[in-house]
Amino acid sequence: MVIMLSLLAIWVLFVLLVPKRAVNSLAERLRATAQGHRVYAFAPPADLGRGFAMSGLGEGVKLIQVGLPVYLLCLWAEARGRRRRLAMPSTTTISPFPPAPKAHPPVRRQYVLPPMAWRREWEATLLSRSAAASGPAAPTTQAHAKLAPQLSAPLTIRSLGNLQLLYAGEDLTARLLRAPTLCFIWLFLLTHAAAQPGSAVHRQVLAEEAFPGIDPEQQRGRLRGRISDLQHDLPGVLADRVKVDGDLLRLDLDTAEFDVARLRSTADDLAAGTGLLTETGIKAIEAAIASYAGEYLPIWDEVERQTTGGRGSAGDLVRAVRTLTEDLHLQLLLRLARHYRARRDNPRAIPLFEEVLRSRPERQDVAQLLIAEYRDTGQTVRAQQLETTYRLQAAGMKRTD
Repeated sequence: MVIMLSLLAIWVLFVLLVPKRAVNSLAERLRATAQGHRVYAFAPPADLGRGFAMSGLGEGVKLIQVGLPVYLLCLWAEARGRRRRLAMPSTTTISPFPPAPKAHPPVRRQYVLPPMAWRREWEATLLSRSAAASGPAAPTTQAHAKLAPQLSAPLTIRSLGNLQLLYAGEDLTARLLRAPTLCFIWLFLLTHAAAQPGSAVHRQVLAEEAFPGIDPEQQRGRLRGRISDLQHDLPGVLADRVKVDGDLLRLDLDTAEFDVARLRSTADDLAAGTGLLTETGIKAIEAAIASYAGEYLPIWDEVERQTTGGRGSAGDLVRAVRTLTEDLHLQLLLRLARHYRARRDNPRAIPLFEEVLRSRPERQDVAQLLIAEYRDTGQTVRAQQLETTYRLQAAGMKRTD
């Protein structure tokens, strides 16, 4: 009897302490979860039904799979990531006041390229005109040589407001979307590069995101198969961007024109400061602001629904990048507004301050700058509206404290 009890105790310790699934990517999982890029370090708890008892049973299954020490580390990382996501500024708040009648913010316009068929016809027209102007004996290779630099342009990735992948005068977006799983993998690596430039994703993490809810060995096998299909199912310029280094994968964007990277670099270089900008700085900020045509990867929700049904945590990473790009955009708007304020160019500064305040109504410092601008231009009614609104907000905050 004593031997049976001892064996039972050893078996219970084995079940509770020893992980039953691969933990070679544990450090990467815990880091991403603690930073808020993943909701769960591993898969979500098993959905066994509603109620406290069923939820507890699902957590028990997860505990047995990963072992008690790893389970406690996962709980710590998930709680820390949850607090970090809650601390992020909300992007859905609405300003409590209407826009000023004399300072409407500029209307955002979404500029897209004309259809590729139109562009090919136009290039053919240019080619024929060039050949006619050079005479019948002139070779047409000269006109082709003039068009060659345009057709050898780097890959252009537009992800803000829409998704467009342009290379050598061709739109490759439709060809990527025709392969849903490869599209999910490519866009996930793109999002990871947007969130953490230059970093790589562990193979097991990517396998769990692309193929949730199945055995880890099957996940890795399916990922290997899909990576081997890259060259066959995607254009070479897209497939060659996926770099595999052992268990690490990343998207090589060194020679690509990526709108998020340009927005980030412009904000890093120019967003600080409050004084005057150079003409080059003004043009760079205006170009970066113009490239922000809307939220990051609006097509992502549909891609995720088709491939994983939203069961992974990739959507959290996409939402984090959406928040990041909006913050960078607002930083540049505020920097340009401060430049015009330093020049005492109130008509240009006011719409920019208004747009920042509409997206971030909690920014009392921006509200104070806007109030001063309205008073300088004699728009006292609007200035009093803002003063009343933010006086009430400040009083509400004091009562809460």
